[in-house]
Amino acid sequence: MKILRALWPFVADTWRQSRQQVVFLIMLGMLALTVAVAVGLTHVVETTDDEGDTVETIGLRGFDDSGEALSMAWVSLYSSAIASDYVEDGEMPDPFSEEGQALQEELLAAADVEARKQPKRKGAEVVVYATSFTLYAISMLLFIAACAGYFPAMLEAGAVDIVLAKPIERWKIFLGKYLGGLALFSAALVGAYTLLFLGLGASTGVWHLAVFRVLPLQLLSAATLFSVIGLLGIARRSTSLAMIVGYVYYLVVDKVVKVLLFLPFGGDSWQRIQKGLRWVIPNFVDVRDTALLSIINPPSLHWQPIVVMLAWLVLALGAGYWLFHRRDY
Repeated sequence: MKILRALWPFVADTWRQSRQQVVFLIMLGMLALTVAVAVGLTHVVETTDDEGDTVETIGLRGFDDSGEALSMAWVSLYSSAIASDYVEDGEMPDPFSEEGQALQEELLAAADVEARKQPKRKGAEVVVYATSFTLYAISMLLFIAACAGYFPAMLEAGAVDIVLAKPIERWKIFLGKYLGGLALFSAALVGAYTLLFLGLGASTGVWHLAVFRVLPLQLLSAATLFSVIGLLGIARRSTSLAMIVGYVYYLVVDKVVKVLLFLPFGGDSWQRIQKGLRWVIPNFVDVRDTALLSIINPPSLHWQPIVVMLAWLVLALGAGYWLFHRRDY
């Protein structure tokens, strides 16, 4: 409790700083608008199955046959999540190989899951998936712009002198500013996903708690980004540079790594390099996809990119604190 009381002034200071940032307010508005549109479009539709029975499913207002399309989308997402465990170098395994046979068995099991799952729940899960994808994209992109100025603003001439003049250890100042930024982002996400959960539950009758499964991995991605952006903010004291590098790190690095991983070069040496890249460079796309697919609960989870991202988080955060601790202001 003593640590929390010591960190709280810096968390509150981050909140006061964010209230003046248009980007953070825009993010809140766009998250609320996304949820409102998703809930407004979604409604329950009654259809007739092959046996002539009436079945409730989820549809989108203004889109004919959207209920069937959502069910097909669920099958595609679930199957692709299973198949991704067997893809190597961008190719599916030979259907007559041992891996190919295992894949076919899992796909048959997936078909059984699909047959037993209620059509309304499948449609709701796809709506939650699509809405969460949008919330994820909007919040991450705007979070980079919002958090890029937290540390540079604190280190401005005059401001940092007042902070360091207080009898508070530097680790509390650093950690308080870092956790303050994450706390604001976390509160915005929890609010958005809670509204999505309540809104869809009230309009469709499907209360899908799995919507909150996206939060842990998205917060991990945000924490890793913020640790790198904070390190640059402390090193260079430049909001613009921290923001640019944050966007490059989040949007470009993944794409370059994906290209390198699937270049059709031969040789064992290149294959070792490709495998090594998976353990060196964090892949935000893979972590995002894992987070979103948890909504439909496929029987697999890719741990490797999560472990790599955790390592980057620890290293960047440690380097940022070391620099803040050693530098004279």
